[in-house]
Amino acid sequence: MDLKISFEENFDLTETEDIQDRVNADVEAKGIERNFRSFCFMVRDDTGKLRGCVQARTAYTWLYIQKLWMDPEIRGRGLAKKLILEAEKVGLERGCRNSHVDTFSCQAPDFYQKLGYEIFGELDDYPAGNKRYFLKKEGLSGAIDA
Repeated sequence: MDLKISFEENFDLTETEDIQDRVNADVEAKGIERNFRSFCFMVRDDTGKLRGCVQARTAYTWLYIQKLWMDPEIRGRGLAKKLILEAEKVGLERGCRNSHVDTFSCQAPDFYQKLGYEIFGELDDYPAGNKRYFLKKEGLSGAIDA
């Protein structure tokens, strides 16, 4: 069998999804339950316009906060905190014990730290002149008293 390695920028996403399925099958064959499910909470105004969102997923016993965005016009109202706490509640309901997120120094590391997240890793100059922080929160409590 002759094998070749090829560089591809414009590839078929279904092939990479198939590869992910194969990786997942390998993990599950070892008796590890993935519990992989995505969800989001949206903030909309009375016209239906999207004003904020948290997108997250559960996998294994961890909640991963993938994206958090709030329209600048409605920041400072505590909605982002409520979104994170609601996401953590879903994580708990799905069997997650911990949570993790990554953010840039020009974004919101302090916000997450106020919610009990701790920095466990960082990349310098990512993006240029900034840092990328990796944060975790061990022991989700489910407190929704925002």
